[in-house]
Amino acid sequence: MATLIPPPSKRQKKDAQQAREVDLIPTDLPNVLIKFQASDTGESVGGSIRVPGAITEKQLEELLNELSGTADDPIPYTFSLETDKDLVDIRDNLYTSVLKPGLKTTEDFMTLVYTPRAVFKVKPVTRASATITGHGATILAAQFAPNTSNKLVTGAGDSTARIWDCNTQTIQKTLNGHSNWVLCAQWSPRGDVIATGSMDSTIRLWDANNGNCLGTLIGHTKWISYLSWEPVHMVEPGNKPRLVSASKDGSIKIWDTGTMHCIMTMSGHSSSVSCVKWGGMGLIYSASHDKTIRVWDAKDGKCLQVLKAHAHWVNHLALSTDYSLRVGAFDYKSEEPKNEKEEQEKAKKIFEKVAKIGGKLVERLVTASDDFTMFLWEPSKSNKPLCRMTGHQKLVNHVSFSPDGRYVASASFDNSIKLWDGRDGKFIATFRGHVAPVYQTSWSSDCRLLVSCSKDTTLKVWDVRTRKLMSDLPGHQDEIYTVDWSVDGKRVASGGKDKSFITSPKVSFIVAALLPELGIGYNGQLPWSLKQEMKYFRKVTTATVDPKKKNAVVMGRKTYYSIPQKFRPLKNRLNIVLTRNITKLQEEMKEELAANGDILRLSNSLKHTLESLTEADQIEEIFIIGGAEVYNQLMAQNHDLIDTIYLTEITHNNKLDMDAFFKLDTDLWKKCDQQELTNRLRLKGLHEEFQLADNQQNEFTFHFTMWEKK
Repeated sequence: MATLIPPPSKRQKKDAQQAREVDLIPTDLPNVLIKFQASDTGESVGGSIRVPGAITEKQLEELLNELSGTADDPIPYTFSLETDKDLVDIRDNLYTSVLKPGLKTTEDFMTLVYTPRAVFKVKPVTRASATITGHGATILAAQFAPNTSNKLVTGAGDSTARIWDCNTQTIQKTLNGHSNWVLCAQWSPRGDVIATGSMDSTIRLWDANNGNCLGTLIGHTKWISYLSWEPVHMVEPGNKPRLVSASKDGSIKIWDTGTMHCIMTMSGHSSSVSCVKWGGMGLIYSASHDKTIRVWDAKDGKCLQVLKAHAHWVNHLALSTDYSLRVGAFDYKSEEPKNEKEEQEKAKKIFEKVAKIGGKLVERLVTASDDFTMFLWEPSKSNKPLCRMTGHQKLVNHVSFSPDGRYVASASFDNSIKLWDGRDGKFIATFRGHVAPVYQTSWSSDCRLLVSCSKDTTLKVWDVRTRKLMSDLPGHQDEIYTVDWSVDGKRVASGGKDKSFITSPKVSFIVAALLPELGIGYNGQLPWSLKQEMKYFRKVTTATVDPKKKNAVVMGRKTYYSIPQKFRPLKNRLNIVLTRNITKLQEEMKEELAANGDILRLSNSLKHTLESLTEADQIEEIFIIGGAEVYNQLMAQNHDLIDTIYLTEITHNNKLDMDAFFKLDTDLWKKCDQQELTNRLRLKGLHEEFQLADNQQNEFTFHFTMWEKK
């Protein structure tokens, strides 16, 4: 059920006709005195500085990088004004965020608290990819590995869990052993072990590489509701991370994953335990249907605090450090630590980067309940909540902190998602668009985007900055119960009642260009005819991992006509030809369309073409093959849609005339090593067919390369 925007009401039409206030910045605005202060350590940078009263967020970022000595390799930042009560985010510029609302005057001294943004930008998910089937019943849990988006584990009502290879969209291993529904599945933060909890009251540990069962943890008397791993930075050298489990039987158990024995059982809840989290400061947090949250000491299992405020079942809880604990020692680059010492140091650094506020480690907790409310807590300070968060009209099913801990997203059965300030619990915005209960949300690693899944069979991606719906993702045939965004930001996976899960798609460029200016044509033709390069183009754009599917090639009208008539349309691929005047081209190509209607189509919208192709189950990969206008338009306006660039780098002994060029932004793209390209070709069965470097024909030398986003 895709969301349709309703027509404007009479009131909206009337309001639209009213005169609007324009945010003009006064030209005579004086300078103001500011100081930069780090959000984590509380340290100041550069002392007191006079800046223009209308200084923009971008200019503040440039100034701070200059003062910090990072101008050559700038770090992106967000800024907030420190007031007596709280922090106020600076958006766009200082005047509209601070001076105009009257929070400060130009005579006041201002402390600007800065926080580093993510150092990479996650590509928005704008369309659904192939539906991947395999489970025989409802999918109840799905989670990507902490170090890669290539591996995913799912748990389902068919009593199995499965490890999937997301590159080939196939089952890598089926984890058989449970005798009832698999309700939860969790990767260890090292990425080498998977824990699954079942309705059969047992927990099983699995080797993530070969799928072998490492052991069965028996002790609970009712089904397992939640699992959580011990944070990597708290694991003693030489030991394996421990596991904590929550159950319908009202108990919480800590397990030694080396000996497969229960170390301790923590009792105290008088009803089912719905959620448990192992925090990064030696505490374990549990939420229960007895309306309470309990805080336990992970060392000896003592109950340190009982948090009482909710009037009904507590359904879920989230920690401000959840993301950093999930990734362990991995960052978005997914680099393996060399040894356990380096692993601990990296994991601790990642944790403290999020947890440190004003020089102190702070771990906040938010809980969601059937009483329609949420509470924000800081158990290390008090057993009283920091804030009661109200606004939902029905039960709150799921809650999550953004990776940097600055925002909280809540999903409710009132069909909405609400956004809250993760520091003080204040309401920020409501995301409306779903037409049925919302079950879960998941954040992108850069905190810019949020994806939600619902009973209405759709996923929706929301832009946190603009507070608007970015894209609507149909594709499922029934309710969607689980959704996860991979740590590297490349994929989103969702699973539900239709027994299938969906991952985000692949759109690739394939182009041959003459170095050093990346020339790709002259007078509408290629200035070369390289047999091996043409074979490479044909094989790469034709071969698929799934033999039941085929690829699509998208090109401009001039590119299509530059192909010799006997070779067009390109065989065994779906050909999409782009044109501004579709009626005229239909007349010109009447005979070709009649003869090749199954593999040849026309379109006047590149964006619409990509969206419609990726919703088609029979398409595996989409290749943009030219010409220069199509390449460069997509690179300039929608580069987020592109996953990979297959670039054939060509050199010639003499300088050749070129009038069309491929614009490659090396600030956004990096060249992969040859092994990565070999691995990609191996998936298509082409890894032994081509020599990747130093190919020669006549006076040309050419290399096959692959580029991905930094």
